[in-house]
Amino acid sequence: MEYLEKNKDNFNICDLKNNPDFLDAIIATTKSATATKSRIKKDALLNALENIAIKKTEGEIIDWLFLKYIDELNETQIQMVDILEKPFKQTTDPLNSSPSKKYNTLLLEKLGISLETLNLLINDLFTKGLICRNSERMNQNPQIFQEDASLLTETGKKFLAFIRRPS
Repeated sequence: MEYLEKNKDNFNICDLKNNPDFLDAIIATTKSATATKSRIKKDALLNALENIAIKKTEGEIIDWLFLKYIDELNETQIQMVDILEKPFKQTTDPLNSSPSKKYNTLLLEKLGISLETLNLLINDLFTKGLICRNSERMNQNPQIFQEDASLLTETGKKFLAFIRRPS
C-alpha cells in the first residue's frame, strides 16, 4: 500500500478502512497467502489487492472470481497465462505455422513439464475462460487469428491485469 500512496494521485490509505469490498479482499487474500508457499501467487494476491484498493478492477463480482482463480490456479498456470499473452506471428513454414505447436514448445521448454501435464493445465485454463483454443479463435475472426495469435481471451487479459502491479 505504501507503493500506492507514493505513486497514485489522490490515494489515501486511510480511506480504505471505510471500503467494505477492500476489507473483504484483505481477509480473502490473507487467507490465500497464508495457505501457499508460492512467491508468484503471493505477488499476484498483493497486486490484486492493490488493484482493488485503487478500484482499477472490473467490479466486485469479477474481483471475487479472479481472487478465487488465484487461489485455484497453480504457480505454473499463472506463469502460462503470462506467457500466452504474447502473440506469436504466423509463419509461412507449414511445419511450424500452428501457434499451438509454438506455444506448446515454448511452454514445455520454459516450464519443464510433460506434454500430458501441459494439456491438463491448458484444459483447466480453457474451462475457466482465460484462454481459447486456436480453432475457437479462428472461427471468431480469421483476420485476428492471422495477425495476433495470442491465446488469451478478454477475460484472460483482464485477469492478467488484475494480478499485475498497478501502473
